[in-house]
Amino acid sequence: MDARCTNVMPPPLLSRGMVQVVSAAEHIDQAVAELASGRPVVMPTETVYGLAVSTFDVSAIRRVYELKGRPQNNPLIAHVGSVADVWPLIDGTHPLVEPLADACWPGPLTLVLPAAPTVPLEAIGGRPTIAVRVPNHPIAQALLTAFPGPLSAPSANRSGLVSPTTAEHVAHDYMDIDGAEDLLVLDGGPCDAGIESTVLDLTCDPPRILRLGSVSSTTISEVVGPIAEIAVPNQQANAPGTAQRHYAPRIPVQVHSPTSLKHDLSDAIDLVVVIGPTDLSVAAPHLHLQIPDDVTLASRMLYRLIRQADQSGADRLAIVLPPAETKWAAIRDRLVRASAPPMQ
Repeated sequence: MDARCTNVMPPPLLSRGMVQVVSAAEHIDQAVAELASGRPVVMPTETVYGLAVSTFDVSAIRRVYELKGRPQNNPLIAHVGSVADVWPLIDGTHPLVEPLADACWPGPLTLVLPAAPTVPLEAIGGRPTIAVRVPNHPIAQALLTAFPGPLSAPSANRSGLVSPTTAEHVAHDYMDIDGAEDLLVLDGGPCDAGIESTVLDLTCDPPRILRLGSVSSTTISEVVGPIAEIAVPNQQANAPGTAQRHYAPRIPVQVHSPTSLKHDLSDAIDLVVVIGPTDLSVAAPHLHLQIPDDVTLASRMLYRLIRQADQSGADRLAIVLPPAETKWAAIRDRLVRASAPPMQ
């Protein structure tokens, strides 16, 4: 092989607008260089794709907020490679961190803890707390190993819209967005969990869940004992994803029971795309996007289906809520927030 070619970077897998989607494993060094220079990098995690920058790079943090159009009081999650990397980010210690890490990390559990004085306020939405987790994705882990420090990474979508679970979703969201010039997207394949992490607030006693996710309250209680009644905020709390309207497509969304959907469609004069179970009957001209009856598969497909509905050409989206059972709580939370009226 010609030695002059050994350092040539592989070409992008996709160039859409100004976004560069590249093979993740072959571009870790390039991603580290981007981060070191203050430019965001999109990294895959097991939950959703995240728009990552150094937690301690204030200019880069501000750029993330600008790119997303994210409210300044909405804190970011700091991603670290191991539980040992948590301690420099928090003020003091906490006895529940290590037991929870042993049980749930790497994985989709985020812990809210008092922030160390050295953490920039910009990285935590001006709050006294920091949200932190260890992601369970080989590319995220490789990036955290190669980069010297934590990476703050909100979901890599425009603020309030549907989170991305593939690199293609990110490319679509930032196509021709001012400020996204040459945004590097590490393609790690579809996200395995498909919805954001559970957020557990350890600054109160007993601990309290601020955002529902893949890690259940039962799993958490088995580690820490009783937890407070789950607080699902309807306004921005010390955790991301807690605004009343979130995870929403651009077309109007309504949630239904199977019975109310039947009445709605019988009277509808507009074109409706329906996300609902496989045994649902939806007559033409309306469209039916089937969601699996298995909660794990449904979580993995949820945002992909919502995005598909958004691009279907329908006038609105009708979603059949899953059963009011604990295992479906996180999906129900996402759907209720997606259907909330736009903030005035």
